[in-house]
Amino acid sequence: MTVLRGRLSAKGAALNYSEASGQGVLTGAPSAVFTPEKKGDDPVNIAAANMSLDVDTNMSTSTGNVKLVSGVQTGRADRVVFDEGKELGLLTGNMSLSRAATAKAKELNVVGTEARILTKGKLLYVLGKVKLTQGSATTTGDAVYYDDARNVAYVVGNAVSTDSKTGTTVRARAS
Repeated sequence: MTVLRGRLSAKGAALNYSEASGQGVLTGAPSAVFTPEKKGDDPVNIAAANMSLDVDTNMSTSTGNVKLVSGVQTGRADRVVFDEGKELGLLTGNMSLSRAATAKAKELNVVGTEARILTKGKLLYVLGKVKLTQGSATTTGDAVYYDDARNVAYVVGNAVSTDSKTGTTVRARAS
């Protein structure tokens, strides 16, 4: 079963659609591809156990071992809500993010309670007991803002960074 809506193409084994609610639920290892508005931007690929598509709001809710991939970024969570208009994903439950290694940077892994991914701008906001790991450096804090285009992370709230290779620990001053 294939569902086409605007820049979204979703597939699954079965679709249960309600005309009254505007909700369509795809089951059977559903997946979706959201094509970006601008040429050259990365598509967003989502795979999950279940996927609900709302035709009135252009929102999708995916649950069960969800994987969201956009370029070199991969997010995993129990639940992902994706707003097609804003190109914004909200990841919750067992959330982790990774950015593959590039010629200029080592692989980056981030865990936290919740993440917002603005796929169009390659921006991340992660909150709740955040932990970033890149190479031998591990940084923890309350939240992180990450700009993938610039490869810059801003960790805020109780930020502590430790380099396991050198044994160096840096703590942010209390504000």
